[in-house]
Amino acid sequence: MSIEEGEEQGIEIEEDKAYVSNEELEKDNRQLLEGLMEKVVPAEPLFKEDREAEDGEEEENKSGMLSLPEANFLEHVNDKPLLSTTKRKEDMGFSSSKFRRIRKKLEDLDFIKDTQVNRGGRGGMIKLTALKEKGRNFLKQRGIDPHHHRGGLEHFFFVNAAQKFHQKHGWNVSREVKLGDVYADLVASKEGKDRVVEIETSDHEETVEKIHTLLNQVDQVWIATATEQLQEKFAQTLGKRLSEEEQKESVEIIRAQKFSK
Repeated sequence: MSIEEGEEQGIEIEEDKAYVSNEELEKDNRQLLEGLMEKVVPAEPLFKEDREAEDGEEEENKSGMLSLPEANFLEHVNDKPLLSTTKRKEDMGFSSSKFRRIRKKLEDLDFIKDTQVNRGGRGGMIKLTALKEKGRNFLKQRGIDPHHHRGGLEHFFFVNAAQKFHQKHGWNVSREVKLGDVYADLVASKEGKDRVVEIETSDHEETVEKIHTLLNQVDQVWIATATEQLQEKFAQTLGKRLSEEEQKESVEIIRAQKFSK
């Protein structure tokens, strides 16, 4: 019975105070939800939103948080270490401005560094990108095992070039080969002849010390140096340690650029 019907019949009926309209319920729910949202602390994202910096706006580099394209850049460097800067930009499909911005941030964060390699000939200098310790650690945190290039990226570049050079000329090639108690950068074999190739980009003492061990294992040793100064240094040092026959028939000191021209 409604209140109006009760009044007509002389019966007093109290209004149900518990009744709430749909409009009031929706209003109360909105207020409750807004109150809860104010108390919720959003989870920190793995990667910050990637966007182009506005004019005059400085990138936030202090936190170390990377966008997904920046993280992908580090993976790309790990997967394709021998790509030049230009080739990497093309391979990743980035605009020039975005590519420069990503590189600058990663350099500022000490994640990457440039490595200049003199290929010789018409190719001239090439700029490669190498991962630094922080960059490798970042990849490890993502479950990626970063590549380690013994002797550095320049050394790796010329070892790779030497491998391609010998394979092109019909040699079978193995890298990082143990001969006796020493390791050789590369061993090439063809028609019963074995040749060791040692790539030298800086110090030469280790190779000088193991030269006789290598000669006892193979027919010939090529020492390929990255600079003319290092080539001259090897020639002077080995000239005092090797016989004339060994210098003439078994050891050749060349420039590493022979493999990359």
